[in-house]
Amino acid sequence: MNSNEDWYQTAIKKFKINEILYKKFSGKPTRIGRGGFGLIYKTECNSIGTVAIKEITIGIEDDEACIKNFINELKIHSRTEHERILQFYGISRNIDEGLYYLVLEYANQGNLREFLIKKKSCDNCFEWEERVRLAGQIVEGLGYLHEVLNVAHRDLHTKNILINDGNIKISDFGLSKNLNSTMSSNNKFFGMIPFIDPQKLNHGKNYILDKRSDIYGLGMILWEISSCQTPFYGEDLACLTLKICQGLKEKSVKGTPMEYKHIYTSCWETEPNSRPLIEGVLSRLKSMSLEPVFEEDDKISTISLFQYRDTSRDSTSEYSNNVSSLTIPDDLILPTNNVTCKRCDSKFTDQNWCYDCEAQKFQEDFPNWTSENESLDELIQYSQLSAITNDTYFEWINFNRFNNIENMHSLYYEFYTAIWLDGSRELWDNRSQQWARTGPVKIILRRLKYLTINKLKLYLELKNIIICCYGFTQDPKTKYYYIVLKYANGGILQQYIKNKFPLSWFERLSILKKIVELLHNIHKTNYVYRNLHSGNILLQEDDLNHKLEIYVSDLDSCIYSDYKMRKELYVYTSNIAPENLRGEIISIKSDIYNLGVIMRELTLGNYYNINNPQCYHELMQKCLDNDPENRPNTLDLLEELHIFTASPLRKRQFEDADSRGLQPLQISPPLQKNKRLINPSSEYFSNQFSRGADYSFF
Repeated sequence: MNSNEDWYQTAIKKFKINEILYKKFSGKPTRIGRGGFGLIYKTECNSIGTVAIKEITIGIEDDEACIKNFINELKIHSRTEHERILQFYGISRNIDEGLYYLVLEYANQGNLREFLIKKKSCDNCFEWEERVRLAGQIVEGLGYLHEVLNVAHRDLHTKNILINDGNIKISDFGLSKNLNSTMSSNNKFFGMIPFIDPQKLNHGKNYILDKRSDIYGLGMILWEISSCQTPFYGEDLACLTLKICQGLKEKSVKGTPMEYKHIYTSCWETEPNSRPLIEGVLSRLKSMSLEPVFEEDDKISTISLFQYRDTSRDSTSEYSNNVSSLTIPDDLILPTNNVTCKRCDSKFTDQNWCYDCEAQKFQEDFPNWTSENESLDELIQYSQLSAITNDTYFEWINFNRFNNIENMHSLYYEFYTAIWLDGSRELWDNRSQQWARTGPVKIILRRLKYLTINKLKLYLELKNIIICCYGFTQDPKTKYYYIVLKYANGGILQQYIKNKFPLSWFERLSILKKIVELLHNIHKTNYVYRNLHSGNILLQEDDLNHKLEIYVSDLDSCIYSDYKMRKELYVYTSNIAPENLRGEIISIKSDIYNLGVIMRELTLGNYYNINNPQCYHELMQKCLDNDPENRPNTLDLLEELHIFTASPLRKRQFEDADSRGLQPLQISPPLQKNKRLINPSSEYFSNQFSRGADYSFF
């Protein structure tokens, strides 16, 4: 039993799982989220009404035992009848795409986290009676799983607890994890870090999640209901994992009923056997009093004393997984430092980063340097005084600290490589309890033709999108300013494609997806990148962990959406959207056109005749549509890219293209003058410009 068809037919015939024909769904499904197996859609079913359909992918690598266990999970789901558990209607398949779905009850108020965020924004509209009612419903549903079905959820958090007409619906028990991870204890665990049993974080594959683990997650959920705040908001996940293992807990919120506080703190006890059983939690909730309340104001969290940024790169919240995975490396050991500074006893705002001590050091050093530009000095000082991690500030670096400066001869920018003799402060010296420099490191110097402070501020605001910016320097001879960037060992995308030729289609799709995610994060901030091309996309290869990170090299051309651009001189016009060349309003759809050009480059079409997959070609043409309104947005693109690898039929197109390989380019006769160009805008040059000959960033 090693195919989708096998498990599907077995589920229907042997275990009597209800099949709902795909043709019974009417209208185009609306994407509402993403689960552990794939995308989730809202649609109408003729026989049921509004439903949610959840995509599931079972690969050929999933062995027979795993698939059999998965079907048994479906069987449990089909027999579940409880008002606090999301109803399971059956399974369905889209034969044309080769995709399979779970058909589930639709929850019209989203997940509990979204619900709590809305409640927080509404003053005095979330009474404690309602909070306790919701908490009680969650405990009732979890009690049904534990006591009646005798199953552990193993991934309980506020994103898979749903709200329908004001009532709780628990979802994803046993189905939110990939098969091999669900049925065997490998070295990965699943879930959102604050809700994972610390024993699992500490022991990894040697600890099996069980009902007691659910109780820990329940404690965090009850705390989130009391605070309407995401636990440990803004913390770096790797640092948070270590701190939780060291005993870090959220602090109680002023106004919380004392009995409620005692309930959730007993649930999140580090020792599993000290946690209560589910019936005990329910009994205490039913009998609890709302008086007295907790009066001490602990600032809600040990980490909320300062303004936090979300440090994760993947912030596509509308698209990202509700369930994330994390692997603890075998050689990872807990640091000897505590969560407080040994010099001043202040709480760290990040691993080994003391805001108070570092700010004092920076301020004491202010008289020792200047960029000779007051605005730039203020920007650097601001970044240093507001830094809450060791990579969120700029430095002024004397030009004499660079040697071996070599011109990169970039087509697009004035780039140089150099050796920074000191290196950045990113090594923690456990003996001196201070940050130390790396020593000589290769970096990139990019000339700043226009010293626009508002543009440079974006390097802080969008720091997870741009390649790491260490700071600034100035050549004392030419007086040119340079931005100091991390060296990307993979180079620019244009060169990477040539150096790694030939890339498989799935490697190209992976690169494209990362670029779309970057673009999505920029668009979420209401910016248009405006100058996306293969010459300013940088790649960082990590051969040890087999990872490829992708960044943009600059943010100079970013502008707010709906900016009316003046007509300017374009030197390289093949990647410029037609409406931009006409001087019309710039929108995010202009970036989508640029992305279409990159998609064309990824086909290697400039060098070889290649049989591109039809679905890829069609998506590329949508991006290159002359009418901006017809182009997809980044979420549409992410969904399509997901289907390229999730749908067996689409996936086969890419496998077939790889198997055919590449053929030499056949040179076509030159176009006659009266022949219409496929994309006339790519040959268009604007004769009007506003900056004279000193143009840049285009």
